[in-house]
Amino acid sequence: MGLSQPLDIFLLLIVYNYILELPMTHEEMVDAAIPIKHRNYCADKWMKWARCVREENFMGKTFLGHCDHPKHVYEDCMYDE
Repeated sequence: MGLSQPLDIFLLLIVYNYILELPMTHEEMVDAAIPIKHRNYCADKWMKWARCVREENFMGKTFLGHCDHPKHVYEDCMYDE
């Protein structure tokens, strides 16, 4: 039973002609200090959003909507995943 589950997922990906590849390697995610819960197919988008929040918060502009686009891109990715 345990062997059929990975096979089912693989077949599902082939049927939809959509093979998921991580945007970053595990080592790159560890080096970038990405939290474990964000190490997925949207890690690169989360990193851009987190960088924006960090930089804009330093300038005191976080709540002015400067990071809305990167956040929206990340949330869309998570929804699609």
